[in-house]
Amino acid sequence: MTVLGEAMAHGTPVVAADVGGIGGMLKHSGCLVPLFAPPEEWAGAVRSITADRDTYEFLSDACFDRCAADISWDRWAQAIVDMAWQVTADRFERDLKAAICT
Repeated sequence: MTVLGEAMAHGTPVVAADVGGIGGMLKHSGCLVPLFAPPEEWAGAVRSITADRDTYEFLSDACFDRCAADISWDRWAQAIVDMAWQVTADRFERDLKAAICT
């Protein structure tokens, strides 16, 4: 799990650079800032999360819920098992077709 996932697991809203798959991971659980944003923009993102208690609590709950639903070790392990089964099934199907066609 990434540091973002760890923060979200503890209900901490995240402010992160908008790079890679970070936006998909956050999904309304924090703020994205352009990678080369000036410090004032980062400060504004933190302020937007912490200025209002209701906003902070909403984002905190959203982080926790998102992490519990999609970003946990159990979900990671299940994804690995699913991929392994898919690879095995694809290989079996390919080998079966090869055996039938020969």
